Amino acid sequence: MTNDRYGARDVAARPGAVTSGPAVALDPRRWIVLVVVLVAGFMDLPEVTIVNVAGPAIRKDLRATYAQIEWNVNGSVLGSPRC
Repeated sequence: MTNDRYGARDVAARPGAVTSGPAVALDPRRWIVLVVVLVAGFMDLPEVTIVNVAGPAIRKDLRATYAQIEWNVNGSVLGSPRC
């Protein structure tokens, strides 16, 4: 970021501060972004599990081959909404 909120003197004055590099102001909104990305990533797990559990019933009802069911699972994963 180019808009640092702390100068080199301010960072050095804080206890436990590392003064060997340039001062970097960390944006507190980064935690919100991290939570959103992690939730989106974890929501893929139940979605893939549901499709895999439903696979045998889909294969039986549609008389599909295993390769066709794999296409179904892969298409579902690729088509799932992401952030």
